[in-house]
Amino acid sequence: MFLRCHSRKKNGKLHRYWSVVESRRVAGGDPVQRHVLYLGEINDSQEAAWAMRVWEPQTPAGEEPIEWVLLTDVPTADAPAALLRAEWYALRWLIEEYHKCLKSGCGVEARQMETAERLAACIVLLAVVAVRLLQLKHTAWHAPQRPAAESVSADHVRVLAAYRGRAAETFTAYEFWREVAKLGGSLARRRDGEPGWQTLWRGWRDLDLMTCGARLGRGGTPRCG
Repeated sequence: MFLRCHSRKKNGKLHRYWSVVESRRVAGGDPVQRHVLYLGEINDSQEAAWAMRVWEPQTPAGEEPIEWVLLTDVPTADAPAALLRAEWYALRWLIEEYHKCLKSGCGVEARQMETAERLAACIVLLAVVAVRLLQLKHTAWHAPQRPAAESVSADHVRVLAAYRGRAAETFTAYEFWREVAKLGGSLARRRDGEPGWQTLWRGWRDLDLMTCGARLGRGGTPRCG
């Protein structure tokens, strides 16, 4: 796999356009080239880059095979380095979910602070809440039968269990996540999809306030979150 450059003049200025091209041999041994990705115009400061092709050799039946063409300015000269870059890229979905939670769920863009310092402090607090909600959702999806108390504080589990009239130790991570969503307005009907970030944010906010109240009621420190 390599980069191919096409040059043309426009308005008296030379422009260079780049594409990722793959060479392979077909039946009979003849080499063919396949256009993989069009990159467009790249300026001089962007030309030092490494291209990698990542593909799925064994795709489950009925699924589209995964194939990525990745570009990086981090030197990538061997297979271990390329694997590490692919692992970095695989985290993009988790990062996107985090930002979706921070923006859509926690409403960070809707905060109307009067100074940048106050907005920065607000973002710091909401970022912690977004991480907590993301951890809760991730555990509910990937380890649904794990006890809820292993993912959140025992106080939160006990308060939610008391509110729902059931034993705290019976809550799994998935059940806890769905019950938090119900606090936020989810109807949890059979045909409904999974709860969104706004619903989870509202549910966690209410549960956190209930937990703070329970701690105050027994004379403890009202530490929330």
